[in-house]
Amino acid sequence: MIIILASKLLLQNVSENNGAIKNILIVDDEKLFLKSLADGLKTYEKKHKFKMLTAQNGKEALKIFNTHDISLLVTDLRMPEMDGISLITHVHNDFSQVPVIVMTAFGSPQIEKQIKDMGILHYLEKPISFEEFRDHVLYALNQKKKGRIEGITLASFLQLIWMEKMTCTLIVKSTEKTGILSIKNGELKNAECGQEKGLDTALEILAWENVTIEMEESYLPGSETLNSTIEEILLESFRRQDEKKIEPSIEYEEIELSDNLIILKKEERMNVQKLNKSIEILKESLGGALMATDIWSSADMQSLAGWNSQPVATALFGQIINSTNKALKESGFPILGKYCLFDLVDGKMVVLIPMGEYGWGMLIDGKKAQLGLLLNLSLPKAIAAFEDAITS
Repeated sequence: MIIILASKLLLQNVSENNGAIKNILIVDDEKLFLKSLADGLKTYEKKHKFKMLTAQNGKEALKIFNTHDISLLVTDLRMPEMDGISLITHVHNDFSQVPVIVMTAFGSPQIEKQIKDMGILHYLEKPISFEEFRDHVLYALNQKKKGRIEGITLASFLQLIWMEKMTCTLIVKSTEKTGILSIKNGELKNAECGQEKGLDTALEILAWENVTIEMEESYLPGSETLNSTIEEILLESFRRQDEKKIEPSIEYEEIELSDNLIILKKEERMNVQKLNKSIEILKESLGGALMATDIWSSADMQSLAGWNSQPVATALFGQIINSTNKALKESGFPILGKYCLFDLVDGKMVVLIPMGEYGWGMLIDGKKAQLGLLLNLSLPKAIAAFEDAITS
């Protein structure tokens, strides 16, 4: 389990009455775990001037919020009646001055991104040392400035909802517009804004800034207009946002080649002919075994060259390389070598080639390719041509 401290401190000074008793609310449906945390903190109540309050789900917690001045919320995510995400949404909208410590049962590259997006200061993996837990609680409680959950983006909430496989409706409000996102089992099924519906509407809502989010546990879409996963929609949203950030001084040239091959060339960085050659070498070596391939920039996961391109897969494979290398570094292991291979069902395989500022991914039909030929001839020849193209 990970303890997540979700509080972005306000930039402006907010005075506090240090002599007042502060209320800490801990919410968890596991009675023994809840009792152990509360009992452990009780010995510090007098010295640090706080009082412990507990609840076993989000609905009980909101009743306490309406009758007490809460200085710190500690909540689990998975609970009956009302889960932690719904509770955090209410707190974010109605009690935004309250810092929140979230407990969640997953630790992954996705949640690591959530930690950054939500302004997380610390997280701990279970088994939890009570001393560490106590220190994080007291740190959050005794800040000179009150904490505020500010900057919990819509994308962050959608990623959490996707991971938790929730069914709900989100009402997203910006300054002038209101959007409705209908989610079933963690997948976005419909997006509405006025009379507009569908993918473009979902991407428009995701691009809004400074939004408020309301969550309803019901799922009542007028229609299901979307057939993409939340992750795919988020990746497309990030891609479009990155495109807007591209410097206008960088010129791209689209070159059409044979067999559906398209190269977007960054003129001052890439040798187009040699890059084309590396893909052609791969195609010649693998023949019908090559199903799709893309070469991308590691900075923005945008495809620079491809044959039967798969932009969503390209972005995900780029993340896999970055996350894997980060995990290896943090573990004290060597980083990835010249390639890594994923054995897929139905005889398919994916090969990823990390190359500094660039990456190369390919989908291969293993039933049509000999593994020895692939590893000892096709890949070395393609990698050599790829290195030549990006270092020219």
